[in-house]
Amino acid sequence: PEPSNLSFGVYLLAILPHGIFEIPALLLAAAFGLRLGWQWLLPSSRGRRKQVFKQGLLDNAKILVLILVLLIIAAAVESFVTSRLV
Repeated sequence: PEPSNLSFGVYLLAILPHGIFEIPALLLAAAFGLRLGWQWLLPSSRGRRKQVFKQGLLDNAKILVLILVLLIIAAAVESFVTSRLV
């Protein structure tokens, strides 16, 4: 069928599977980015902001692997599963 004749359910079916992985990855990335900025700006880190920032980057590097895996899974689902569902 033409794209204009597709129902909302078909669009949802096309978007939802990869969103299951992509949305949590984006939320995790945003949360850890906010945490990095927040810890660096806290009054308790005064005088050692460089050290706090470096430690925050190291902590974020650990979660980066999980975020990348989630995004790769989302891309694979979008490439292989969504086309078969639609």
